[in-house]
Amino acid sequence: MVMVTQLMMILMVMIYLIIKNAVKSLGVKHIITSKLEHHAVLNVVEELEDTYNIKVSYVKTKADGTTDYNDLEHILKTHN
Repeated sequence: MVMVTQLMMILMVMIYLIIKNAVKSLGVKHIITSKLEHHAVLNVVEELEDTYNIKVSYVKTKADGTTDYNDLEHILKTHN
């Protein structure tokens, strides 16, 4: 069980570093995600929203958990 916990922590750190470096190094100004995303991603996105003043949009999802593509299209058109 300890090994699984350690692997999860390593994975969470990797997710944090990947997203943070994309914002810093690539100049990402807008992240689109959903509220169904894993908390490890949502926590990083929320922190970066505050720290780097980036725009975060949460695409709506349908009852079955799939992406609402009309909402995604709206986000993409209005947040260039």
